[in-house]
Amino acid sequence: MRKTILISFIFLALYGVSLQDIVIKPGEEGTEVLLSLDGHVSYTDFTIGEKIVLDLLEVTSAFDGAAFEVGRGGVKTITLSPVPSANLLRVVITGEAAYTYTVNMVDGGVLLVLNTGQKDFEEWRASGSSYNPPPREEKVAVPEDHSALISLDLENADLLTVLRSIADYAGMNLVVGEGIKGNVTVRLVNVPWERALSLILKSKGYTYIIEGNVIRVGTGEQFAKEREARELAEPLVRKVYRLEFAKPKELEGIIKPILSKRGTINIDERTNSLIVTDIDSRQREVEELISLLDTETPQVEIQVKVVDIDRDVVQELGIDWSVVNLTFGDVAGSAVRGAPVERGEYSGIALNLATLRSFAKLTSIIT
Repeated sequence: MRKTILISFIFLALYGVSLQDIVIKPGEEGTEVLLSLDGHVSYTDFTIGEKIVLDLLEVTSAFDGAAFEVGRGGVKTITLSPVPSANLLRVVITGEAAYTYTVNMVDGGVLLVLNTGQKDFEEWRASGSSYNPPPREEKVAVPEDHSALISLDLENADLLTVLRSIADYAGMNLVVGEGIKGNVTVRLVNVPWERALSLILKSKGYTYIIEGNVIRVGTGEQFAKEREARELAEPLVRKVYRLEFAKPKELEGIIKPILSKRGTINIDERTNSLIVTDIDSRQREVEELISLLDTETPQVEIQVKVVDIDRDVVQELGIDWSVVNLTFGDVAGSAVRGAPVERGEYSGIALNLATLRSFAKLTSIIT
């Protein structure tokens, strides 16, 4: 008797909320689908073609799972399928077409409003309808693209349950590190599932790595220690990188930070080379970095024309130094290059050589 009570207590702790009924009826904005629940739940939702998939976290069904033929309000079928691996109940609503919809928590459950355009049909209830035996677990084909969209409305939901739900949606396996626990409260609408995963883990100080079809969740410290241990087990490889344009001393300081703890770097000035000893994965990083940095420096070509001239050449550049209308006080006359000019009692003679722009005047005093 004690065993029975204990098992019942564990079951209620895992599934504290139950789906009591499903009601489909016409609404002001389209077809309303109410999932009647006896408590508040967290959920995720997404669409695949004409299917709307709603995952109710930590929820069981009063129908022990079911596949209903609806045939009204734009809804063809509704399938209830428990997913024990993710501790959730999956509700798959298959429409006559791919409808847009809204979903919200309301008093008494979760309400979906489908934009079917149908408002004239009879109300349908799961509690008064017959159903077929459910599948053991509803498998929904999800695009392999990591940008596939998902919506989540979670309130104080168990982190591990949420992670299992996302992994199940993405069709990925999940490995959770030691000590990963907690509760999360988030509301995300139509975000890529990997982005949702990243945001949820960051809010708890955790991170993740995707290896093939496996999502690994842990702390940054756990992954750093794991990487260090893996690198310590790898054999060292020595490679010589002969540089064509760069100097080894210039690249030495740039390459050192990307080496592992066992990695070393040496310089051979004679051959203009770097000698790097490290594990193979770090060698690939070094090779890629050198290929980007060991490039020819762009050259600038400057053309210069040198002209050798002297005073006689300047005088032959075509300037006529003859002057007419020479005036200075009461003196009037003209001057020609090479002709003597009598000075008389005056201190000099002013030559009006040219009138420049802005009314400037160029004059010369002959003394």
